[in-house]
Amino acid sequence: MQSLLGRSHWDADRLRDEVRDYVVEALGDEDGVLIVDETGSVKKGFRSAGVARQYSGTAGRIENSQIGVFLAYASRYGQALVDRRLYLPESWTKDRARCATASIPETVEFAAKPKMARAMVEAALDAGVPCAYVLGDAVYGADSSLRRMLEAREQPYVLAVRGAHFMRRGGDRQFEETSPEELASEFEPDDWVCHAAGEGAKGLGYMTGHASAVLGRQKAASSIGFSSAASDRHPEKKPITWSSPRPVPPWPNWWQWPACAGARQE
Repeated sequence: MQSLLGRSHWDADRLRDEVRDYVVEALGDEDGVLIVDETGSVKKGFRSAGVARQYSGTAGRIENSQIGVFLAYASRYGQALVDRRLYLPESWTKDRARCATASIPETVEFAAKPKMARAMVEAALDAGVPCAYVLGDAVYGADSSLRRMLEAREQPYVLAVRGAHFMRRGGDRQFEETSPEELASEFEPDDWVCHAAGEGAKGLGYMTGHASAVLGRQKAASSIGFSSAASDRHPEKKPITWSSPRPVPPWPNWWQWPACAGARQE
């Protein structure tokens, strides 16, 4: 691995494509989902590319850290990362000398996290990754360009938005202005459903109907539905039963990737 990273010419994006194809072969399913989220790596110094004092979900507070935006694929057969982007704050992209010291090309410009997410999701969908929904938190749900891109592709999504998020709804209401909280308040208690959300620190969690909004648009439907952003545990509920894992296809050793790795450099 040190030889690959330090002494070989290789294309990280080509390798990303190889990994994505491998994941689809092993885990691909029509009911699979693409999940976009960011995570942070706490750092002590100031030379690592993109390091800055910024909020890190890993630390749960503002820390000196690097932030990466990641795209994961999950299905009944398992889950894996399929793409990544390093977030560069504007303090970095405006300091080209600092970028050069960290080997960041001059062509790299500032990009907000939702823009990175949009590029990764588009690349995955263009590559034919089977996807029932695209999932993300309010950082991405608040980005109208991401939502418009998914709607233009008729790709269903479930993206969280804050309760005060400005929304419009059409139909017989002629694009009436509203908010997720107001829309959710119009539903009856029986309109909400409860689903297992997986194991957490305090045991099995469930997602139930709640006025905090998670925006989801169905194919061939003009209505907007809401699922929960709150977690309530119901011991009487049964968790989702997943299928048995598929046999994992063989993964070639890295030196067998002629498309990604070049000749060794002495």
